Amino acid sequence: MMNYEYRAKHYLSELSDPVPKFFKEIMMLYGVDLPIYLVPRWALLHFTDEDAVGYYWIDAETCRPLGILIAKDVLMNGYRNPNLSRLKTLLHEIAHHLFHKEAVEFARKAIEEHKASLGSNDLLNSWAYLIKFGIENRIEKWVRDQWRELRKFINSSYTGWRRRVDFEHVKRSFKYNHYRYLSLFR
Repeated sequence: MMNYEYRAKHYLSELSDPVPKFFKEIMMLYGVDLPIYLVPRWALLHFTDEDAVGYYWIDAETCRPLGILIAKDVLMNGYRNPNLSRLKTLLHEIAHHLFHKEAVEFARKAIEEHKASLGSNDLLNSWAYLIKFGIENRIEKWVRDQWRELRKFINSSYTGWRRRVDFEHVKRSFKYNHYRYLSLFR
C-alpha cells in the first residue's frame, strides 16, 4: 500500500462513523468487498468537486478500487430520511464499482466513434458530458431495479432487515444476475 493511500485511509477511518452491519451485508449480496466510510460532507469534497453525496474511490494510476465514501450529514435531493438517502447512495456507488470497466469502455467507444465528426474540442467536451449523463442514467436504472428487489427485505426505517428476516434468508432469496445488466452498456 502506498504511503498516500495509507494516510488517506487512516484519515478517513478517524473521520468515519461506524458503518452499519446492514450496509456491509448489502455489499456482500453483490460480492463487493470494499471499505465504506461515512464521512462529513467537507471530507468528501477532498475527493470530488461535484455536488455529490457519495463517491466511488479508485486509485488514479492503477484504477484499483479503494473504497466507497458516503456523506453522513447531507441527503440526496428529494429525500427526507437520512437512512434511505444513505442506502440509495450506497447502491449508487456499488453500481459504479460493478460497472466501472463497462462504463469506461462504453465512453471510450462512444468518443472514438464520433471523434472525427465532432472536430473541435468544445464539441468533443459536450459529447463527453452527454456520455457521462448516459452512463449515470444507466446506473440510475440499475439502482431503481435493485431497490425494487431489496426493499422487500428492508424494514420501514431503512436501518436493517424486516422482522423475522435475517441476512441468511435474504442471501437465499435475493438473486442478483450481473450479466442481465451488462447489456445496459452495449
